[in-house]
Amino acid sequence: MKEYFILQLLHRQFTGQLEDADKTLLSDWVSQSPDNQAFSDSILRIWHASANYSPPVSFETRTESAFEKFKSAIQNEQPQAPVTKTMHVVSPKEPTASIRSLNPARWLTGIAAAAILTFGAYFLMQQDGNSSSFATLATIADQTQEIQLADESTVWVNEKSTIKYFDEVPSEDRRILLDGVAFFDVAPNGKPFIVETDNAFIRVLGTEFNVTATKDKTSVMVKEGKVELQPKLSNQKIILMENMTGVYEVPTKKLYRKKSKTYNGDSWMTGGFSFEDEKLSDVFEVLENHFNTDIYLKNLDLRDCEFTSPVYQDTKLEEVLDVMQIIYGFSYELKDGRYIIEDGSCGNN
Repeated sequence: MKEYFILQLLHRQFTGQLEDADKTLLSDWVSQSPDNQAFSDSILRIWHASANYSPPVSFETRTESAFEKFKSAIQNEQPQAPVTKTMHVVSPKEPTASIRSLNPARWLTGIAAAAILTFGAYFLMQQDGNSSSFATLATIADQTQEIQLADESTVWVNEKSTIKYFDEVPSEDRRILLDGVAFFDVAPNGKPFIVETDNAFIRVLGTEFNVTATKDKTSVMVKEGKVELQPKLSNQKIILMENMTGVYEVPTKKLYRKKSKTYNGDSWMTGGFSFEDEKLSDVFEVLENHFNTDIYLKNLDLRDCEFTSPVYQDTKLEEVLDVMQIIYGFSYELKDGRYIIEDGSCGNN
């Protein structure tokens, strides 16, 4: 989950504005790891300690991109002996701030504290160069939500996803921030529509497409129209057309696209999916997204086997796997929340 979403939830919690759905989301995130708990506790201590705090200089809220650049600049520093350094902070008069080099594990906490104390809620809600206001929606397990945007575009947000969107027509780019899965039906109005994930940008003018955004990967499936996928901090980009999927993998820095005969990007929304001469590696990826589960293929020889199916509607995963089991002769079991597929061959096809 992106840092500024967590900061926003923490700020709402501290100010008594956190709704029940967001309380669940924040509680789930905090309980995921000791580091998350420590981060939350640190920010809470700083919040209480700053009850009478007022900034020594006047700052103008500018951009989330400035926050990203600021954070990136600090995180790219190499650890060294503590020294006092001067860095520029975005403001109308570009005042300077004296900052001590910190232990890398504490940099993010320091940045978060500065964000909450200095910029407050406005820092979390403003967008680069636009005067439009923004809203944030976070879905919990088994909850999906449809959003009608101010520009007449429509977004369907899948479960366990967080999206920040404009609630007035922006004066410049129409920009969305996404962590999770969402399907977009973009209304053309002459202004670029940009979906920003943790590691990539998706740019369009008018189209329908699905985005799956995680910390390690961004995947875009285009239903119609044209979409550009570009990793952050990179000049690489690919153009995607109808029934194309574009993928950016963070660990390998790999950017690629593939073509399908059928479109299943919105299957989690429609409840139906089908395949025509699709590789099993791609089929299992669709099934993972549709059923929100993990499928591990131990027999890598099965990856390039082709699979064709009728239209499945409101079908259980086990029913699909049972059909495939007959065709390819593999075995499968559900273990620790993951479906493990073993043995089998394409020769049975």
